[in-house]
Amino acid sequence: MIDKYLNQLEAHLKRIDIFTDYSFSYKIDQDAGTLKIWINATFQGNSRFDGSEIAGLVELNVSPEKANSYPKRFNGHEIMGFADIVFDTDAILSGSGETSHELVSPERAASFDERFDGGDICSFVRMGCSPKIANSYNPRFGSDDIFFLASNKITPEITERYNSKWGGKEIAELFNLGCSAEESRRYNPRFDGFEVGHLVYAHISPEKADEYNQDFDGRLIRWLVEAGISPEKAEEYRPRFNNFEMEYLASAKVFPEDAHKYNSRFNGLEIAKLFGGGIYHEIANSYPERFGGTAIYILDKIGINPEQIEKNRRLADDISDVADTISQMSIDTKGLDLSSYFSFMTTGSQGVLVKGEMWGLRAYKFSQRPVDKGLIITTAFSMYLLSEPVDNIVIYSDSDACFPCRSLNHRASFPLTKIIFFKHIRIFRYFLHNIPFLFW
Repeated sequence: MIDKYLNQLEAHLKRIDIFTDYSFSYKIDQDAGTLKIWINATFQGNSRFDGSEIAGLVELNVSPEKANSYPKRFNGHEIMGFADIVFDTDAILSGSGETSHELVSPERAASFDERFDGGDICSFVRMGCSPKIANSYNPRFGSDDIFFLASNKITPEITERYNSKWGGKEIAELFNLGCSAEESRRYNPRFDGFEVGHLVYAHISPEKADEYNQDFDGRLIRWLVEAGISPEKAEEYRPRFNNFEMEYLASAKVFPEDAHKYNSRFNGLEIAKLFGGGIYHEIANSYPERFGGTAIYILDKIGINPEQIEKNRRLADDISDVADTISQMSIDTKGLDLSSYFSFMTTGSQGVLVKGEMWGLRAYKFSQRPVDKGLIITTAFSMYLLSEPVDNIVIYSDSDACFPCRSLNHRASFPLTKIIFFKHIRIFRYFLHNIPFLFW
């Protein structure tokens, strides 16, 4: 058995010997019934390609002569990319000529500037960008910039007319907006290409842009102009709000006088979110100080208002947990606003009950008591969750009764229901994701 394995291994090494000589040795250890074969294969005579590169080139049927005909700046993995087979549709349809060829020949690869690696060259060839065109772009442009410029049919000559500090993506954006190099140069030099793009998109002239504070960038000026906020009115945001916060406020059309009516505990981003959600300062300011803007937004959307919090002071921690949990779920789903999937049901003596409809109808219980956090409701029949029905919420059994785990009790146990309290989901998240049949 060992000899057969070693023969197969040596046959494989001989296959790649077309590239280089090798030395091959091994030793066998047998310890506690375990057989170990230690193999040492050293490639000699060709320092350009390592073992993995040689194996890949052989697999792609690239001969040693072909591989070594590529400039030495390219490694084996780059040459593997060049060797990708491309089919000639015209030759196939006409039945004449070569029907296939490698993606990049040695001669074509050598004609690209040395600033481009193998991956860049493959991308250029696939998009139809010739070596002459790629090499003509200013060396300040990286391969990504050139890809954007070439794909937008922006020639090297056109790029030289734009600000020399701007990258290819900035120039491509302005070009696609119909902003010529001459027009772009009319804007204040403090604006980068992307900022000029914002101003051009919003039809803001260079003169209009210069009326605003010199500390404002092009993005902020765009939002201010689109919101109808004059240069003088914009100064009223200060000093409470910085430029970043002002962008959010202006984009949500929150005027300075409205923003300042919100409690000082809220930052500009929170105020923009609250205002955009129809939660104005009278409501937001009436929530207890412990709740921030994001928490208030969630609580308002699911139906927990300041009056309910006041009535249930003992459950303040549970209510806070509701907001924190839904907020974290939104973060986990890449910022998706999940508050619309939840609604407040009622409070009890030991927690808060919330209805959720994101993954089907469920009831989530939030409680500071450990015994309640892991609670699962079980029943062998349809029943109401509460002694008095709320919004006709019903828990349905999965009708899969089984024998109880305890001995001496021969009655069928309650099967798990389709509504599981949320704290249980958090604690056993791994099992819910990986062994769902345990719960359904």
